Amino acid sequence: MTITYVYGNNLYVNPTNRCDCNCVFCLRHTGDGVGTGSNLWLEREPTREEMLEAILAADLSQYAQLVFVGYGNPPTACTTSSGWRSRSSRSPPSPSAWTPTATAT
Repeated sequence: MTITYVYGNNLYVNPTNRCDCNCVFCLRHTGDGVGTGSNLWLEREPTREEMLEAILAADLSQYAQLVFVGYGNPPTACTTSSGWRSRSSRSPPSPSAWTPTATAT
């Protein structure tokens, strides 16, 4: 399962295949992958923990941007239990939810 992939100078996170759009320019219509992600079709949506593990496994200093996109529309994953919000919460996570340790700023 391809959770992260490189395209250009950016690291992309592929959180979902779900998309409620049908954009004519979308790569989903022309192939299975892009950049180092030769197959971006997910068997299932990755959990927050799997996404964080994949992000932390990369040397982020090598990339200009960390981009949440892929073969789906990331906001469609925001309300699933495997997405960014839990079943019991409708509010977005704090920034510390994506970092291994929380620090006050």
